[in-house]
Amino acid sequence: MQGIGPGTILGGRYSVDDRIASYQGAERWTGRDTILKRAVVLFVVPRGHPNADAVLDAARRSAGLDNPRLARILDVGTTDDLAFLVEEGLNGAQTLTELLQAGSLPAPEVRRIAGEAALLLDLARHRGLHHQRLTPDLVLRTSDGDIKLRGVAVAAALAGIDHVDHAVAARADAQAVVALAYAGFTGHWPLPGDGGGLPPAPRMSAHIAAPSEITAGVPADLDALCRLTFSNDQGPLTPGDFARQIAPWSPIPVLMPPMGAGGLNPHLRRPEQRDDKSPSMPGGKRPGETPSTARAPMGPPPRPTSIPKTPEPDPSAKVAHRVPAPLPRPAAPPPTADPASQATASKTSATLPDRRQAGLPPVPGTAPRVLPPAVAKGGATKEGAGTLRGVTDRLESWSSMLRDRVADVTDDLRDIKDDVMAKRARAAEARAERQALEPERQARLQAAVASSASSATEQHDDEPPTTKQPAPKQSPSTQSLPKPTRPKRPGTGTSPVRPERPSAPERPAASMAAPTEIGRGVDANRLEPPVPLLPPSSAEPLTRDQSRMAIGILIGALVLALAFAVWGLSSMPGLPGLTSGDGQTLTTPTADDDDPDGATGTEDGGDAPPTDAPPAQSQPLTFTAAKDYDPLGDGAENPDRLPRILDGDTESWWGSEGYRNSAFSNLKQGLGIVLDLGESSSVSAVTLELPGATKGTLYVTDDAGYFSDGKPLADDLAKAGEFDGEGSVSTTLVEGSTGRYVIVWFTEVSKDGDWYRARLAGASATS
Repeated sequence: MQGIGPGTILGGRYSVDDRIASYQGAERWTGRDTILKRAVVLFVVPRGHPNADAVLDAARRSAGLDNPRLARILDVGTTDDLAFLVEEGLNGAQTLTELLQAGSLPAPEVRRIAGEAALLLDLARHRGLHHQRLTPDLVLRTSDGDIKLRGVAVAAALAGIDHVDHAVAARADAQAVVALAYAGFTGHWPLPGDGGGLPPAPRMSAHIAAPSEITAGVPADLDALCRLTFSNDQGPLTPGDFARQIAPWSPIPVLMPPMGAGGLNPHLRRPEQRDDKSPSMPGGKRPGETPSTARAPMGPPPRPTSIPKTPEPDPSAKVAHRVPAPLPRPAAPPPTADPASQATASKTSATLPDRRQAGLPPVPGTAPRVLPPAVAKGGATKEGAGTLRGVTDRLESWSSMLRDRVADVTDDLRDIKDDVMAKRARAAEARAERQALEPERQARLQAAVASSASSATEQHDDEPPTTKQPAPKQSPSTQSLPKPTRPKRPGTGTSPVRPERPSAPERPAASMAAPTEIGRGVDANRLEPPVPLLPPSSAEPLTRDQSRMAIGILIGALVLALAFAVWGLSSMPGLPGLTSGDGQTLTTPTADDDDPDGATGTEDGGDAPPTDAPPAQSQPLTFTAAKDYDPLGDGAENPDRLPRILDGDTESWWGSEGYRNSAFSNLKQGLGIVLDLGESSSVSAVTLELPGATKGTLYVTDDAGYFSDGKPLADDLAKAGEFDGEGSVSTTLVEGSTGRYVIVWFTEVSKDGDWYRARLAGASATS
């Protein structure tokens, strides 16, 4: 692109360093804010581009999204020849393409990366913004493990597709986040067009291979979403649908080993070397694409096809571009003097990673990498300086984060210590207050007790010796009061003694007064006894005549109750178990409209009037085999547990795979079990043993394809019945239901622990 290069100043403050990506008439460069002294990323578009103004407008609208998952847009500006936007510089961040160079990612990390990207795109969707060009090189993971996205709304504006229908744009973003999960497991890109440096996904016959067909360890829900999205044109319609179906995920990142510590994925290309020859829209062209705006190959400017003859290195010269590696770097062989060989080495070094920097032996059959003359003379290359700067920035970031966390923990401990000390101080103050008030409280209590005891003693001395006052009944509030003690009499040497404890009827009321009344100086003897509810004679024992009368009344009541019970049992029709004297079972005939006397038969088993012939009795049918039926999924639902359906034990049951809700995680309309009767039969009823509340439909057919091949339900297959319930559920089928196979199709299932499953413990049928 003309008008920009290393050292260019944009907007009077942004210095341009290195180009890192190239798009349709646009480029992405690293740079530096000369005023704030921070690293930035510059996205530059020529002013003559037909969508330059739309790109700037989309950048302004995207900058209004306040979300930590978005690579923040710091500034937007123009020059005479260029339009540019400034993004935050993410030192030490790696794109998903770079992460996959070390191999596939762990399943929890794939779920986290795809889920975080889906949450951001769903937030943007509610603001009317869409990406529509999400690729792995636009998804970054920072050194702290945070996920960042670039190009929200800007990529669509650059391609000229920012005015498509919102539903179509949301579906495109939903497919993109599913593709991120696919790429995280396989290292391939399943969508048409540019793959952000990843090769296209392999195909199996007429559809794209599922992740589980390429690699192991793929979770069932993510594998099913990839199948539905890329093979059946189904799956989530919005990024929010995808996020809800794969949630929850751990916020803790699964960090991968650094690049160069292990082997690289041989299928991956460097993101700066990707091209854009393959179309990303139906028809082979992107909207608004012209030959003049076709995307140029990404990466730095092309190297010259030949390199001048390199002079012999000076033995005293020092090579300063080496990067610290875990293994010692072997000495480089002397450079070749053949220009053709140097050109071959230059191309090899542009397409393959420097294995010597990773501490690996050179690849057999490849020419050694030729050092530029500046390096041979002791100069440092930009590659080495950039790598060293990235390592330094990452160490500074981790150190800063560690200091912040230590400071947070220290503050928390200080707050806890302050709270404990404050509680101890408040407790000490309360204890001191109680101790200060204790003497006064003891004095009041002793005065009240002494006053009450003196009053009771004076009244006791004034009473005649032969007079006794009946004591009133004690209230519950007065029974817990301790008895007062008699004070020491003046002029005697005896110690205070307790008064004699009277019997229960003669207990003085003064000693039973409530504490509150004693404290007020109220005389407890003035309390009147409660009025009795029964006369005193009610407490006397019964006489002999009265006892005999009571026993006779009780026996008569029992006899009367027994007579009513026998009469009630004898009036029940057809009571089983009652026999006559000659051993015959007694039954009570029922009356109908034509026999008002109710005598339709005789008790001794005589002939009854002829009646209509009874209907033919149902015959039990036996299921000989069972097959799991999952035509809308991967075709298997725990087939190893199928024998539990036919073992006759309702405590053991077959269960499907676990789903996140009763509608099978919104992935399918249902699943089922196919039961084999062994031969075609007429089925009138089916009984299912359901461990949990379940809804579904029953089908009866002679088509063996449902049992052997698991073919989908035909549109013309008629329903034989429906079931809904828990436990033993019997369903009467429609008349004429005939066939060898009974399909139990579950449409709504219940929860089993943390998951929802279809469960069946047994099944039987009758003809």
